[in-house]
Amino acid sequence: MKINFKNNDYLSIIIKIIALIFFYFFQQVPNLILQLAILHKMQYQFKTQLLTTGIFIITIILTVGILWLVLKKSQVFQSQQLTKKSWTIIILGIIATVIVNLLLVNFMQPSNGNDNISALTTIMKAFPLIFVIYVVFIAPISEEILFRGLFINWFFADHLYLGTVCSSLLFGILHTSSDPIYFLSKCLLGFVLSLVYLRTKNIKASILVHFGNNLLALFI
Repeated sequence: MKINFKNNDYLSIIIKIIALIFFYFFQQVPNLILQLAILHKMQYQFKTQLLTTGIFIITIILTVGILWLVLKKSQVFQSQQLTKKSWTIIILGIIATVIVNLLLVNFMQPSNGNDNISALTTIMKAFPLIFVIYVVFIAPISEEILFRGLFINWFFADHLYLGTVCSSLLFGILHTSSDPIYFLSKCLLGFVLSLVYLRTKNIKASILVHFGNNLLALFI
């Protein structure tokens, strides 16, 4: 069943907003599991660490699988194959994200003044391997489907490039932080990712750029 709502159908818009909020919190579940494990000091217990890892993997499979299925039924255009032009756009996108990070990183608040970075740092210290897997691979997939795939297609089907601006702002806002420079960096990252998605017509392209950004961010 294809998800397709009329723009003047206010009930449908409300349903989509509720669905987007639900999926936002749904894709936060793997992260929440790790934070709960840290809260109860489970990272120091081998058996409970295995249990945490197992639950983490199961929730990742469910989260990514459901989001991917919903995206396939929601996208207003047909996905295109990745071509040489697509790969050029992907490389340019990664370069753009590197430039943004290098220009702004020195102006950001230290991690103890940035809620988002502080939370990620705590997870990294407790579950280093799971952290790398989550940040480099899982988060980019779920966030691209949510912020680029669902948000733009659901709310800006007739104005896709306007959707890039709104998606970028939402992406920045939901990466909670009191640091305006960090907020700006996330908005610019969201804008680059949105452009990559729409220029290639393939969510895999923006996911790859997001992969590259998060991987390089570990070393910046």
